[in-house]
Amino acid sequence: MDFNRLFPLSSLYFEPLSGRAVDSHVEHRRLGFVALARRHASHLVGLRSSSTVGNYLTALRSFSSFLGGTDVSLGAVTSRLVCGYARWLADRGVTRNTASCYLRSLRTLYRAVGSHARGGGNRPFADVFTGNVPTAKRAASVAGRSSFWAIPTAATPAISWWITSSPRCLPPTTSKTRG
Repeated sequence: MDFNRLFPLSSLYFEPLSGRAVDSHVEHRRLGFVALARRHASHLVGLRSSSTVGNYLTALRSFSSFLGGTDVSLGAVTSRLVCGYARWLADRGVTRNTASCYLRSLRTLYRAVGSHARGGGNRPFADVFTGNVPTAKRAASVAGRSSFWAIPTAATPAISWWITSSPRCLPPTTSKTRG
């Protein structure tokens, strides 16, 4: 039985094709957080939806850019570093919901790859916003839709053609019909 095929994450903690456990601390010291998280995300292909894995990889690219292309150890992923990353995102105009999505993805990856290396006391994502902000509705208001129909069609031949060629798209009438 191929244990690594059944449990893809086992390659992080077990030698390939053997049952002998490898000291996970050695692996985590050798590879930094970003490298371990990328490895974990690659193992999730086929196990999670492609959009979830895509979100993880996008968040990792952004975090790596924040780090200047370098990697950090799991122990270096602290609340101070994560708060600095959140500020860095805000300074670049990233919306709160997008930043929150990145931070949730990184938190999930951190929990997955860091569970064997830390004692459980380190909670670097506790001080950053990982919720959702309601998005303001941006649809045209009733007044805005009414003003569209008030556009003089003689001045805009394309609109005039569109209105006259599509009977289903005629503006609402004010006269009542008997039916």
